[in-house]
Amino acid sequence: MKRHYKFVLIFVPMALLISCAEMRKVTYPPNFVYIEKSDVKNTMSVFAENIFEIDRVLQGAKSDKEIDRSRIIAAMDSILSAASHLDQEKTETNHRVIDHNLDIFRQSVQQARQMAQKTPPNYYLAGQLAGQCMACHKLRRP
Repeated sequence: MKRHYKFVLIFVPMALLISCAEMRKVTYPPNFVYIEKSDVKNTMSVFAENIFEIDRVLQGAKSDKEIDRSRIIAAMDSILSAASHLDQEKTETNHRVIDHNLDIFRQSVQQARQMAQKTPPNYYLAGQLAGQCMACHKLRRP
C-alpha cells in the first residue's frame, strides 16, 4: 500500500508539471505527429474559403476570357500553403483520413494550378476541387 502512495506522490506532480505536448513525446512513437484539432479546423477553413473563391470566380464568369486567373492561382497557392501545415512529411498522425487523403488533394491542387497557368488556361481541374472535398467529407458522415 505504501508503495502505491509513493507512486502517486511522485507521478501526479510530475504529470502536472509536464505539459501534454511533452507527455506526447514520451507516449507516442517517434514518427508519430499529433495534430491539434484546432489546427485541422483552421486549415480546413482555409481550404473551404479558397475552394469557394475558386467556384465564385469560375461561376461568375460568362466566358473563359472573363475568368480572373490571378484570383484562382492565388486561391490554390493559399490551399497549398495551408496543406503544408498539416503535411507531416509522410509520418503518421492522429488523423488517419488526413494521412490518407492530403497528399492526393495537394497533388490535385498542384495539377489544377499548372493547368490554370497554361496558355490558354484550362480550369477544368480547378472546378473539380470542390468535388474532392465533398468525396472525402462524405466518408465521415453517418
